[in-house]
Amino acid sequence: MKVNSLTYYYKDQVKPVLDKLCIEFETGKLNVIIGPNGAGKTTLLDIISGVISTNQFKSPFSEKDIVYQLQGIPLPAAMKGKDVIRVIFNCDSEFPFIERIKLFEQSLNSRERELFNKLWDRKIGHMSVGERRWLLIRSICQLERELYIFDEPTSGIDPDARLFILESIDNLVKKGKLVVMTTHILYELEYIDCKLYFLHRGNILYAGDYISFLNKYNTQNPDVAFQLFLNGDGDA
Repeated sequence: MKVNSLTYYYKDQVKPVLDKLCIEFETGKLNVIIGPNGAGKTTLLDIISGVISTNQFKSPFSEKDIVYQLQGIPLPAAMKGKDVIRVIFNCDSEFPFIERIKLFEQSLNSRERELFNKLWDRKIGHMSVGERRWLLIRSICQLERELYIFDEPTSGIDPDARLFILESIDNLVKKGKLVVMTTHILYELEYIDCKLYFLHRGNILYAGDYISFLNKYNTQNPDVAFQLFLNGDGDA
């Protein structure tokens, strides 16, 4: 999926948030957009998902073939885990809910199954941020789509749940799906076959693999490489 020379302004802004941006996303790798706060990462996701409409980009996928996990999804505090799962699974109406639940449970390891059982009858308002995020994203990964978009899917969760989520997302890649995500937690990418896109000042200033990004600045610390990039290429 290609984006060619995309420029996007927010209303009443003189400077574009995206400025002649060009990017090509690949199947077979996890496509990860990184960059400082306010760089336009979520705006780009909104555009490729169809949330924001612009005549400068036409998705090769139909709306029914796209699923987009937003950073914040307002859910009633009284909803229970099973209600959340039912709402998400109902997006695939051709699959009966009971059948989908069985497949979902089969995909869980013993630790996840324990968490699943705990959250099944628990109200959203009584779940931690990490528990809600795990439940949402693991359920979304069960949907059958061609393009999956995740906006900071591992933000605010513990290492245990983070590994489960990343494994689920990576499994989508291995199934040949196109997967795009954003993150500020760079070290979690070390063991994932991914392609990084550094978005800054409205455009992609780096596109390449994780190790090459670290080697560019002779460091094993991705946060240091991130900072050095901003102080170097990011100011170019």
